[in-house]
Amino acid sequence: MTIENILENKGATLTKTLRKSKAKKGYMVSLKGYEVIIKASQATKLFYEIGRANAKAEAIKHSYVGIWIEKDLAYIDVSVRIKDLDKAIEFGKENEQLAIYDLEKGKVITLWLFFLRVYADF
Repeated sequence: MTIENILENKGATLTKTLRKSKAKKGYMVSLKGYEVIIKASQATKLFYEIGRANAKAEAIKHSYVGIWIEKDLAYIDVSVRIKDLDKAIEFGKENEQLAIYDLEKGKVITLWLFFLRVYADF
């Protein structure tokens, strides 16, 4: 997958061989501490950061490189696929993520409501 494809599609989930993932079901959850945010217009930097994320992913079983583009920002991370929604939500909360991604529906599931419930209990 090329940088141009990633920008055109507003992101991608890549395998460790930097090919587009064929996973169609489950939920992608980013790992805490593996996120980078850069300007999407910086193609060379984007290429570099995808390579860095991939190097980190190599050491983590069943991990992927996730990229999504929002406005002029590119978010690059190392993530894992979890098949069960409840487990994905719990893992997302443990990793302090604001959202997870539903592969089947192609939609973001916001977790901030779950965080509000935790803080409301205090």
